[in-house]
Amino acid sequence: MLLSITLKGQSGNWLTFIFHRYMKAYFLSLNIITLDIIIY
Repeated sequence: MLLSITLKGQSGNWLTFIFHRYMKAYFLSLNIITLDIIIY
């Protein structure tokens, strides 16, 4: 859904969208790892 919106938008915005999306997933995985360390 978000991907189709960005494809319809400007052609230069998809790079920043993908970058922010991967960075968000990266930081979320880091938070999950730190939570696992705290729990165990």
